[in-house]
Amino acid sequence: MASETKRSPERLTDAGIILLEQEKREEAIKCFNEAIDLDPKYAAAYWNRGEAYR
Repeated sequence: MASETKRSPERLTDAGIILLEQEKREEAIKCFNEAIDLDPKYAAAYWNRGEAYR
């Protein structure tokens, strides 16, 4: 159960945001993509992925 929590869309998006702030865009995009794979309706992951591509 702990591994499921660790891989939640919210946590992956948070990790992606941190990576984006560190200018690690490719790694951030991977986190956002994984969050979207886990929950295709999680809008925050899409929005932040868009920010990463800017």
